[in-house]
Amino acid sequence: MFPIQLANDDLLGLLKRFPKLIHLSLGLHAGDRLEPTLDVTVLSPLIGCCPKMKYLGLHMRVPTDHPLLRPDALATSKPAKSLATICVGTSPFTDNLLPVAVYLSRILPESCRLVGLEELEPLQDMLTTLIQVQKQERTRASKSRSFGRSSLA
Repeated sequence: MFPIQLANDDLLGLLKRFPKLIHLSLGLHAGDRLEPTLDVTVLSPLIGCCPKMKYLGLHMRVPTDHPLLRPDALATSKPAKSLATICVGTSPFTDNLLPVAVYLSRILPESCRLVGLEELEPLQDMLTTLIQVQKQERTRASKSRSFGRSSLA
């Protein structure tokens, strides 16, 4: 039996029909048998298609051109509010931990657990730190805007 291989657009086209989907798990046990066909960049639009998603498990790769740190990689993204767990199975992220952590920190909620079939502690540590820093920056920016409004009154 062969696993289904989907490109980002294939998966998004399918999920647009199921906006209330709360659990999705595809290809997590592909391991070394198959190269992932989904890019990690699918997560941002996927969250938009299925805002109620609580568990997501996908076998993904990092795109070869590393667009994860470009601002336009997140142009249409909204942070996932209900996502509690993301499982990356055996996704080959070890050579690209920083870009993946930066990307995930922008779209995952602070409470989201990152799990996999391989050692993910370094990625989880980076992700936790980046989410905390971004939270502090949002708080600081919010206070700054509030101060600006009150001084104009």
